[in-house]
Amino acid sequence: MDGVVRLGRRVMAHRRLEVGTTEVVGTVVAVGRADLTLRTADGTRVTVPIGDLVRLHAVPPRRTGRGPAHLAVSMDDLARVTADGWRAGDEAALGDWLLRAADGVTGRANSALVVGDPGRPLEAALPAVTDWYAARGLPAMLQVCHGAGEPVHAHAAGAAALAAGMRPGMAVLVMVADLQSVSDMARAGAPAAAPAAAPASAPRAAGRRSPLASVSVSAAPDEAWVQAYLGSKGVSPRQLTAVRGLLESAPRQVFASCRDDAGQVVAVGRLAVSPGWAGLFGLWTDPALRRTGVGTSVVAALLDGVDRHTPALYLQVQDDNAPAIAMYRGLGFVDHHRYTFLVGSRP
Repeated sequence: MDGVVRLGRRVMAHRRLEVGTTEVVGTVVAVGRADLTLRTADGTRVTVPIGDLVRLHAVPPRRTGRGPAHLAVSMDDLARVTADGWRAGDEAALGDWLLRAADGVTGRANSALVVGDPGRPLEAALPAVTDWYAARGLPAMLQVCHGAGEPVHAHAAGAAALAAGMRPGMAVLVMVADLQSVSDMARAGAPAAAPAAAPASAPRAAGRRSPLASVSVSAAPDEAWVQAYLGSKGVSPRQLTAVRGLLESAPRQVFASCRDDAGQVVAVGRLAVSPGWAGLFGLWTDPALRRTGVGTSVVAALLDGVDRHTPALYLQVQDDNAPAIAMYRGLGFVDHHRYTFLVGSRP
C-alpha cells in the first residue's frame, strides 16, 4: 500500500464490509495512521479505515468526454497526473492543494499545486502556504494552471496571489498526444546509428562531433545520465540527493542516454509512467547536435515497449521555447493548458 497511497493520486479502494466488499474511487487527500481520505468525483470525502482495505490500486483520471484519452481529461486532473511523475520528498495537503518541497530543485517540486479547493478561503490559504514554505527556508510558490489562451489572473487563486504581492515567474505549456502516434513519428525521424565506433585514438575534426553510436535504456539513471541532467538544468551538485529522489519518484520510470562513437553522452531523457499516462521529462540534447534527430532517437527509445494500457502522453515545456514547441508539435503534440509559477518573498 505504501507504494500506492500518495497525496493527489487517484485510486480505487476495495473495502471490506460485514457482507462482501465495496469499491470507492477518488483522489487521496489525507493519509493517517489508521485511515485514508478520498475525494470522490462529486466532491464527497470518504474516510476508509486501513484495516478494512482488501486491495488498493492507482487508476487513471476519469474521462471528461468522448474522444482520444489525451484530450478527454480535465486541466486539474492532468495537473495531478503530471505531479505524480515528479514527486517531491516532502509533501503535505492543504485541502485539495498539494504542498511540495525538494531542496529547491525545480519549480514543480517546490511549489503548491493549486487544484481544487484548499479547504479554506483564499485569504487564509495563501498565508498557510507562505508559513509552510518559510518553515523550510523557501519562498512561497504556487503552480497555478490556466487555459492555454488565458492569463494566470483568470484563475481566482492567481488573481488573489497577485493582489497579495506574489510575482509571476516562469510560464509553462503542457502538451499532450496519443502515445502510439508519437512513438511512430519518433521512430521514423530518428537517425540511424553509426555502423561502428571509431577507435578512441582516432583524431576528431575540430568543431565536429562524432556520429550517433547507440541509445541505451535503463530503469535507473547512471552517473553519466545524472551529470548530463545536472549540467543541462543548472542544478548544484549539493542538491544531488534531491535530484535522485525526484528522478525515481514516479510509479515507474525509464531513462535513455544517447552516446556518440567516443562514448560521450550527447542526449538524455526520462519517461515517467502512471496509470493510463506517460510523461516526458529531462529531455536534453548537446547544442552541437540539435536538429539532427538525436533527441528524437531518445524519445523513440523511451516510448518503445510502453504497453497499450498507456495511451496518452504529456510533456511540459517553457512557453517561450519556440524551437522545442515546434519540434513537439511536429511529433503530434497539441496544447492542453498552461501553468504559471507565482512566487513570494524569501523568508
